[in-house]
Amino acid sequence: MNDDVDYIVFTDGSCRAGTHDPNRKYSAYGVVLLNVKTRKYTAFGDELGSRTIGYAELYAIYKGIKRLCKIVPKKQKTKILIVSDNKNCIDAFRLWIPYCWDTSDWYNWKSSKKTKVKNQNLYRKILELFKKHPWIHPHYAHINSHLEKADLGTIRAKLQKVNVHVDRPTSNMIRVMN
Repeated sequence: MNDDVDYIVFTDGSCRAGTHDPNRKYSAYGVVLLNVKTRKYTAFGDELGSRTIGYAELYAIYKGIKRLCKIVPKKQKTKILIVSDNKNCIDAFRLWIPYCWDTSDWYNWKSSKKTKVKNQNLYRKILELFKKHPWIHPHYAHINSHLEKADLGTIRAKLQKVNVHVDRPTSNMIRVMN
């Protein structure tokens, strides 16, 4: 069993064109919250209407963290791992927000290219959740979906890069649930 991470938040978003009207988009999100120690999990998701894939992926992260904040006891130090197959979402939290984006104007974020950051309202909501719950310590990992057992080493290597260490059974759960 792994005692390094308390919870893993698996997130995913989807978007597709309509069958009868290709100009209409449908999007949805899904989340699985896994308690690493007990191996119990909860899964949820919903439709989002006509949104982009980027919005759906980020909304899944937001909803997962929001639900987790209700589960984790107040002031109990908790290390969480947010797993997404969307590299942009993960890079935003690990690299762009702290090092690249201009967030000095809280309501008008700019990318390193001086363009408006898309979906910044969701990024702000997520950061505000962590500010309200400072005992929850997030780590972010981009892990591709639909991996095989042979990819377990790759999963563990990616997690070690973000200072998360998991045992082989937990690596396999990440592979299966992602």
